[in-house]
Amino acid sequence: MTKALKNTLLVVPFLAVLAFCVMLLSACGDPTKFTVSDKVKTDTDAVVNSLVTDCYNNSDVLGKKTNYTVAQIKAKITNFNYYVEVGTVENVDKVESISFGNLKFTADQEFYLSIGNSNQIVDKAFYVEEGKLYVAAPIVAFEAIENAKIKINDAEFDFDLDVTAKSVKFTNVAFNAGLQSSATKVSDTEYNLSIKSGTEYVGLYYEGAKADDVIITKRILDGQLNGYGMVKPLNTANGYCSYLYPVGWVEDFSKVNTEKFDGATYDYYVYIIDQGAVANVKLNIDVVTASDSTSTNE
Repeated sequence: MTKALKNTLLVVPFLAVLAFCVMLLSACGDPTKFTVSDKVKTDTDAVVNSLVTDCYNNSDVLGKKTNYTVAQIKAKITNFNYYVEVGTVENVDKVESISFGNLKFTADQEFYLSIGNSNQIVDKAFYVEEGKLYVAAPIVAFEAIENAKIKINDAEFDFDLDVTAKSVKFTNVAFNAGLQSSATKVSDTEYNLSIKSGTEYVGLYYEGAKADDVIITKRILDGQLNGYGMVKPLNTANGYCSYLYPVGWVEDFSKVNTEKFDGATYDYYVYIIDQGAVANVKLNIDVVTASDSTSTNE
């Protein structure tokens, strides 16, 4: 074998390996890049305040017991805004998911925000338009408290909006007086709820509560996100309180979804915006139906 032939045989495998490496690097492309908008906090506060002013308990315009998309509310309230531009994304074909801590939102996921009167906004948690990432304002407001990072697909980025909040405890958890359901204290951060009606709310009391507080709530049911909500405190005989209908507002109690709620546990969080305070409580649910009562009496 000639020297020239030997050299050729050595070069061919080398060129093949080199070509493979070039293809691999090309496939990988540049890493995902994310640049935070410098107006996230200001824009988020503005949207949350307008949600409370224009949408919360607005039965005159929105009626009751209705799920709305963002577009449907915009058709009724022309100045309505819901999403906040949080930053610019580069070098990514599609944003499949965003995450804050252990909480993950996917591109095709329906995000629920309760806005009073059994009305809910049901729409995307986020979307991307012309390289800009937009996220529902209540998510940003709540999750920026304890999370200084955002994950886009599998890449993590800084997301420190310099938002801090003090931790407070609920001073009491109790159903509106004179009705059937009851709450029993297990500890400062845990209560057992005995539910006998679908039209009774459980009040969550905290120090310094006042009428014009703006509260964002987050419900985790058996480890899964159940939804967020906007709440203004109710004025009760025991003072102002945040509140929750644990099994939803159901006039006919026989139609309560016992498979979903009976024996379930809520991890329930509130962010009292103007106080810069957060509180959480575990609520263990026992749905007591008529047949349960009959069995007990027997």
